Amino acid sequence: MRYGRPESEPGVRGHAFPLRAGSREQAALGLLLEAHPGLRSVDETLREMTDDSEEFAERDRIENAIRDLVRVGLAHVTAASSSRPTPRCARMT
Repeated sequence: MRYGRPESEPGVRGHAFPLRAGSREQAALGLLLEAHPGLRSVDETLREMTDDSEEFAERDRIENAIRDLVRVGLAHVTAASSSRPTPRCARMT
């Protein structure tokens, strides 16, 4: 299943948000939806997506992917660094 907006459709606040099959954003969103209605910490998501690697570059790309999901309204991150899909996103599945 593909989540997100088509490449030609503007996203939230005019940002385009293409979500390609196999992208980090799609993988992160899949993990959040898998845990729904529960929460998943950002660290849990990072550990699962990097096989507990400490490599900065890969962890940074995944954190950016989560940030992108938040920016376009597909995920929320709480003050305690827990993340979850937005209700609108969860209804799409």
